[in-house]
Amino acid sequence: MNNTKQYKNMENKWIETEKFPKKRLKYLVEFDRGIEPGSKNYGIEGKGKRFIRVNDVGSSNKDKVFVDIETEAICAEEDILLCLDGSPGIVARGFEGIFSTGLRKIKLDSDFLDYNYLWHSLNCDFVQECIHFFSKGTTIMHASRATNYLIQPLPPKEEQIIIADFLDDKTKKIDKIIENKKKQVELLKEYQKIILDKLAMEGINLNLENTSFKFIPKKAKEWKISKLKKYVEFNNDAIKSGPFGSSLKKEIYVKSGYKIYGQEQVIVDDLTIGNYYISSKKFEEMKGFSIKSGDILISLVGTYGKISIVPNKFEQGIINPRLLKISFNKNLILPKFAKLILQSKYINSQLEKVSRGGTMGVLNTRLIKELVGVFPSLKEQEEIIDYLEKHNSRCKELITFKYKEISKLEEFKKILINNAVTGKIKVST
Repeated sequence: MNNTKQYKNMENKWIETEKFPKKRLKYLVEFDRGIEPGSKNYGIEGKGKRFIRVNDVGSSNKDKVFVDIETEAICAEEDILLCLDGSPGIVARGFEGIFSTGLRKIKLDSDFLDYNYLWHSLNCDFVQECIHFFSKGTTIMHASRATNYLIQPLPPKEEQIIIADFLDDKTKKIDKIIENKKKQVELLKEYQKIILDKLAMEGINLNLENTSFKFIPKKAKEWKISKLKKYVEFNNDAIKSGPFGSSLKKEIYVKSGYKIYGQEQVIVDDLTIGNYYISSKKFEEMKGFSIKSGDILISLVGTYGKISIVPNKFEQGIINPRLLKISFNKNLILPKFAKLILQSKYINSQLEKVSRGGTMGVLNTRLIKELVGVFPSLKEQEEIIDYLEKHNSRCKELITFKYKEISKLEEFKKILINNAVTGKIKVST
């Protein structure tokens, strides 16, 4: 069965209601395709018009570009943009400027369809599933063929306006609740950072209830203030950047053997992912870059703070040029406490002074060795880590709960739009 026949068999299933008549959307609107001026014509704000790309409408991308060209591919804030290339199915409005080839500006070509009702219709399952059905591609998805098959419910226009006004009101209220819950999640994450910094600098008052989150400053004489290099193992490989890139070319990789660890593992804090390996012979040559349980791995690319601890069970291997490893002396500092202070604000502030705003481009072993930390006894390190893990566990539970609430609200909003647009629920003024 070809795709067209298969789609037509599924179409009625997607719109089960016979409440409203239906028509192909292509007979009601025009899909105006954007242009691609080429990145060489991208400019900065102040010259020309904003150029709206797929990633601008599909995320909170703040990297705005502008182009100074003559074109008719211009949209206003009230225009509906439908993405059919790259991330097919995204529906957006509120953008003003020149739009790209991956987007279609939808223009009404009929007096029988209300534009605001159309906006809500495009967010319905029957539209999204049609676009998904006709999306094809390997690296970049394309769904322009879907425009021939999109269907549109057509109640009387007066009823369309009532439905659209109803959904405007309800979705605005739901979106506000969702936004507030997302802010609560961000506050919880920020609170976790504050607690981390407090613990790293001041410790805890263990006589207080765990739920109180009260802290008491530590006197300087109780904690040692020292450079990190005095707390690492006594060998030349205790603080080490990965090898030069020329030492690890892909042609030397093998299917199995000794694993190569890179930033992809550290960024997500999961050393089990990845499948790059070197032979035992090559491993012996590069043994100075090998890792062991308890080592701290730091990403050298991107913003500082991506850190992993090598667990007790791991595949033997080496770090690649994008990582730095630190082997701390476990008789002086626990790996989990070492990670805590390396992620703390006072370590970040030291790096910002020497590494051009905190980026990792100039971070190296010399800078790491000169970082100054505060170090309690091993016993108090254990108490702090125990407290932090319990606190993080509580915060994680709250964050998970908030995400579930957000998911339920988004699902409710989706069902509400579907039911109102297709007439499954009666909407009155």
